[in-house]
Amino acid sequence: MSEHPRIPRSVTVGGQVVKIRVVEDLEDWGQYDYDRQTITLSGRCVGSKELIPTLRHEMTHAALWIGGVAFMEGMEEEAVLRCLDAVFWPAWERVRKRLEK
Repeated sequence: MSEHPRIPRSVTVGGQVVKIRVVEDLEDWGQYDYDRQTITLSGRCVGSKELIPTLRHEMTHAALWIGGVAFMEGMEEEAVLRCLDAVFWPAWERVRKRLEK
């Protein structure tokens, strides 16, 4: 595990502190562990264009778990997340950029 200056040590999601760590040999881009309240990021995404989308994706996993949505029967959490990643967040970013002008 290593520390990276651009990546916060923790974030607050739904009022809960979620630790962030970077692991160089993580197979996936990122993972969220509800029991440990920890987001683990792959060292491969640090310094790449994948850092922000991966952190946002894992924070969304945290929000679904902390908010209880991930516990619904029949909930395909990864499908919901991929929809948000591909559809909602790009739309939000376009609106956010307009509002910041």
